[in-house]
Amino acid sequence: SNVNWRSEVLKVCGSRYFALGNMQSSKAASLLNQHKLHVIVNLNGWSGEDRNDILLHRPAMIILNALGYAGTSGLIFVDYLLSDHVSTPPE
Repeated sequence: SNVNWRSEVLKVCGSRYFALGNMQSSKAASLLNQHKLHVIVNLNGWSGEDRNDILLHRPAMIILNALGYAGTSGLIFVDYLLSDHVSTPPE
């Protein structure tokens, strides 16, 4: 369940877990910038609950889309895509 997942994340991350869901994008980006993140891994893509608006502010040196969202987001400010041969088959 979602509650168990959040509990596990809080155990591992502790004070480094940030709930950004309802936060204004510029405020969220500022909060993330304060922690001098090197990489942000975006697992949402265009899921309907995405916060790509935060990523637009470049709150980390590298922004990576990963397997949580199959394929590319098409966002020009995403630096890398971590994928597999199913999501992005070779041509």
